[in-house]
Amino acid sequence: MAAVARNGDIDVTINALGTVTALNTAIVKARVDGQLVRINFRDGQRVKAGDLLAEIDPRPFQVQLDQTNGQLMRDQALLANARIDYERYAGLLAKDSIARQQVDAQKSLVQQYEGMALLNFSGVHTLASGDKLAATAWHRNGRREGSNGDVNATWTDWLQGCEGAPTTPSCSDPADPGFVNQTAVLNRSSARQRGFGAGLQWTREAGRHRFALGADGSASRIGYEQFSQAGVFDPGRLAIADPLAPVEQEVALAGSTRQASLFASDIVSLGERTQLTLSARWNRTQVRNTLTAAGLTGTDAFSFSKLN
Repeated sequence: MAAVARNGDIDVTINALGTVTALNTAIVKARVDGQLVRINFRDGQRVKAGDLLAEIDPRPFQVQLDQTNGQLMRDQALLANARIDYERYAGLLAKDSIARQQVDAQKSLVQQYEGMALLNFSGVHTLASGDKLAATAWHRNGRREGSNGDVNATWTDWLQGCEGAPTTPSCSDPADPGFVNQTAVLNRSSARQRGFGAGLQWTREAGRHRFALGADGSASRIGYEQFSQAGVFDPGRLAIADPLAPVEQEVALAGSTRQASLFASDIVSLGERTQLTLSARWNRTQVRNTLTAAGLTGTDAFSFSKLN
C-alpha cells in the first residue's frame, strides 16, 4: 500500500513541570510603610504608567499631617495676634497713651515668634529581613529681647534722705555733687536658646511579638543676660537711658543640658482585642549652669539617672 509524501506539523507532547517567565518584569516599591488595604489589579491584567495599583491605609499619615498642620496654625495664630497687639500699641504710643517699654516688649514678642526655628527630619527604612529602622533628628533655635524701665534705687534713697532736710544743697541745688538727677534705670534683657537631638529605633515582628529597641540623645544650651543703665523719666514717664552712664551687667546665666536614653519594649498579642506591653527605659541627664551676679561667678553641675 502506498501513500503520498507531504510536508506538515507533527505534534510532540511532553508531560513535565515548568514555569512561565515574562519577557519584562518590574518591581514596585512603596515610598512609605503601612497596611495594604486594597489591590486594584488582577493577575495578568495589562497596566500602564499612572494606573493605581494598590492603596496603603492613609489614616496614620493623615493623623501626623493633621497634628503638624495644627501646630503650624497655632504658631501662625500666635504670631498674628502678637503683630496685631504690636500695631495697636504703636498707635497708642503715637498718641502718648502708653509707655514705650510696653511697645518694646511687644515688639520683642513678635521677634520671638518670627525667630523661632524648628527643623525636624525623620525616616523609616525596611530591611531585607523585614525589620524596620526609624530615625529622627531635630534642631530648635530661639531668642527673645526685652526692656523695661524702673525707678532708680539711688534716687529713691536720696529722696528719702531729703525728706527731713529739703533745703540742704544736696537736696535743692542741681549743681551740688550730692544732688541726684538720674531718677530712672533702664533694664535690658536678652535670652538665647538652642537645642538639637537624634534618635534611632529598630523594630521586628515575630509571631505574636513585636520587639523594639532604640536610643536617643539631645543637648541644649541657654544663655540669659540682663543689663542696666541709669537715666531719667521724660514727661510721659518713659525711662530714657543716659548715654553717658555706664552699662552695667546685672546677671548672666549660661546653662547646658545633655540627655541620653535607651529603651526596649515587647508588645505581645494575647488575642484579637488583647495586648500585653512590656517596656523599660533608662535615662541619664547632665546639667551645668554658670551664674554671674554682683561681680561673682558660680558654677553648678550635677547628673542623675533613672530606670523605668
